[in-house]
Amino acid sequence: MAARENQGYLIAVIVLVLLSLVLALVSFLGVQKAYEQADASRATEAKLAVSGLIAQAEGLKGEAYKAIIGGLGTAPSELEKTVGDLNRIAGNPALSADNKKLITDIIAEVEAAQAAYKVETGTTINNAGDGEATVATLRSRITDLISLVDRMRKEFVIQVRETDEAAADAARKIAQTQETLDSTIKEMENLNEKLIAEKEASLVKENKLKEEVAESKKAIADVTRVSEEAAQQAAASIREGKNQIALLEVDNVNLKTKLNQFTNQVFDNADGQIIKVASALNTVFVDIGRNDGLTNNRTFSVYDQSVTDFETAKVKGTIEIVRVDTFRSEARVTFENPVDPILRGDHILTATWDPGFTVQIALAGRFDLDGDRYDDTEKLIRMIERNGGRVAASHDQKGNVNGKISPDVRYLVRGNKSLIDGDDDADAGKILNVLRQFEADAVKNTVQVIDLQKLLNRMGVRSQPKTEQIDLPAGGFVPRSPGSANGSGSKGSGSKGSDTRGSVSGSTSR
Repeated sequence: MAARENQGYLIAVIVLVLLSLVLALVSFLGVQKAYEQADASRATEAKLAVSGLIAQAEGLKGEAYKAIIGGLGTAPSELEKTVGDLNRIAGNPALSADNKKLITDIIAEVEAAQAAYKVETGTTINNAGDGEATVATLRSRITDLISLVDRMRKEFVIQVRETDEAAADAARKIAQTQETLDSTIKEMENLNEKLIAEKEASLVKENKLKEEVAESKKAIADVTRVSEEAAQQAAASIREGKNQIALLEVDNVNLKTKLNQFTNQVFDNADGQIIKVASALNTVFVDIGRNDGLTNNRTFSVYDQSVTDFETAKVKGTIEIVRVDTFRSEARVTFENPVDPILRGDHILTATWDPGFTVQIALAGRFDLDGDRYDDTEKLIRMIERNGGRVAASHDQKGNVNGKISPDVRYLVRGNKSLIDGDDDADAGKILNVLRQFEADAVKNTVQVIDLQKLLNRMGVRSQPKTEQIDLPAGGFVPRSPGSANGSGSKGSGSKGSDTRGSVSGSTSR
């Protein structure tokens, strides 16, 4: 009985152990299955996450394209953010190499589309009707281009309408054609079968309009050609006017030069003053010297210190420079009025020299310095140059001109016309012509015309003894020949008739 009970316990224990083993096995298998299912679930979730990232990348790609196209809800300003989001997705460690390459390909497509967008739109800003500025998109770009084409078409219609009568008629027909085209477009869905006929009709009208426009262009070209010819004529007139203005400007410059010279005119202002008188030595001292360009042997006329008009004032004496210092000079008295002696403070003046300036002189005609009726032109030229002047224009006894009269010339010294009148040779006629031409040039260049005696007076030169000849041949004026001491020589130009007088020498005061 006890053995049966122990056997029952043993069986129960065995059964219990077996059941425990079965339960442990079942539990182990269940846990293992649970782990496998958990791993599968995690793998599925990872795949779903990767699929979500890829889907998100595709969505961002779509948003980028919508932004580029425009008008689909995404602003172009979000493109940079979209690219950034895609780069963050590509950096997710959960992505495999293949999936990461798929994302980077999407990024490359978006960046290429973005680059194309920037090229197409640039920095274009559209002004909306309410005054707000919007960034351009491809759709807005196309809209802008369509608007631009439409605006250009309207401007063209306006321009054609504003032409002459033929162009106005062409514009009217173009407008009618445009209305026909608009109505054709509206009826396109229902009247597709009539499209070819309408196109042919429009083509005929367009060709006709082109011909009319070509005629209008030809008319415009004719008008343009006439306008260009008128413009060329006007330009020629303007050039001629400019040339005249240039000549006037040259004359103006010459006149200004002459005015500047007259501002320093010798006989408006004294060349210097007597600063000391040594009557016993027949010597005076003046206040001009080497620094003023003064040299020896210059002669000056002396005027009273109260004189203001040297043209009409009386000369009270003449002096000749004998020694030049830096700031003053010594001169000897060559002539002095006994009743009006030279005093300290008296003015000195010469026609051929200004302090620091050389006076230019022109000579015309024949000149007789000593009354012997021989030509003394060469002697007069040397006298002028010795006194600081320069002969800028003159002529020889054949009438050949040397130099010319310009605004720089101060005086035209006219010779004794009576020594030329009456001569019947060609040289006398040439000299008269030169005299007339020099006088005309003097008037043109505002050159003062004076006679020989006035020049000598202004130079401070005393008249030389007058010589009368009784053996003067017919014709009167005999050119001095080299080496002739008695005045005999060949007959000069011009005839004055016989002049039989006694030989008289004398001295005349100024």
